[in-house]
Parts: sequence; C-alpha cells; structure tokens
Amino acid sequence: MGNYTLPGPGGDPIRNPDVLPTGKNIHALDPQAIPTSAAMQSAGVVVERLLERQKIENGGKWPETIALVLWGTDNIKTYGESLAQVSVRLVRCEKIPALPVSGWSD
Repeated sequence: MGNYTLPGPGGDPIRNPDVLPTGKNIHALDPQAIPTSAAMQSAGVVVERLLERQKIENGGKWPETIALVLWGTDNIKTYGESLAQVSVRLVRCEKIPALPVSGWSD
C-alpha cells in the first residue's frame, strides 16, 4: 500500500529550499507568512522605479492611476511580492503580526 505524504510549501526552491524534495502534497501559501521581508524590500524597489518612470513619461507629474494584476501563482512564487507592491508600497499599509486565536470564542 501507499504511504501518506505530508504537505509542504510549494514555490521556487531558490527562494525557499524547504520546497524540496518535490513530489509532496503542496499548499500554495500561508497568508500569515506573506509578504515576506525580502518580498517587501523587492517590492519597494520595483514600485519606486515604476513611479519614477511614470513621472518621467508624464512630464514630472505623478500618475493619476496605476493598474496592477495580482496573480495567485505569482504571489506563491515570490512569497507575496506583488501583494507587497500594492498593499505596502502603493496604498501605504503596514504589515502587523496577526493576533493569536487562542482564547477567542464564537
């Protein structure tokens, strides 16, 4: 008979070696763990470059609108970089730790 294979993270083995070995039942992402600090740093660079390029193309004016597409698989591979670009850098939200669930009642 077969064996139970524990689930584990999916994604890019360069960014997260814990995805190896392959062949396990993967879970896409942990919403409490994204965006990572590295994703937030990378998002900051990407957004600042985007805004500067838009200002140059707009004669020094800030863009009136910016459209972005959030793909689930992209956020899985980059550990939330796209999400960080929107929420942390463009909307200026702050990431705060989640509250513990223990002791809560329905």
